Amino acid sequence: MLAGSHRLSGWRLNYEDAPGKPDFAFPDYKVAIFVDGCYWHGCPHCKRPLPETNHEYWERKIQRNIKRDQLHDMQLRDAGWRVFRIWEHQLKDKNECQMLLDQIHAILGEQNG
Repeated sequence: MLAGSHRLSGWRLNYEDAPGKPDFAFPDYKVAIFVDGCYWHGCPHCKRPLPETNHEYWERKIQRNIKRDQLHDMQLRDAGWRVFRIWEHQLKDKNECQMLLDQIHAILGEQNG
């Protein structure tokens, strides 16, 4: 697990008291972390092809997801939260995972000190 096994404490899973119900939230530090599936959230890096069947439906669906994510980001930032969005493909790369953890540690340390 991203947060539990890397000495990060004070986090909540699927935090319902914040817009978008972040996958991980550090309420005391107002840090929200979302782990977005590359397909469902329209990852610009992966550019996974949409199904040929009902193509327009899936295109609209993923565009709605992207707009909803942007709205939740804006709502959180307006409420003073820092927002991190992590793509599914980033978790498959050990170096990228470490970089993300370092960024989260830095933000939490910065807000704690």
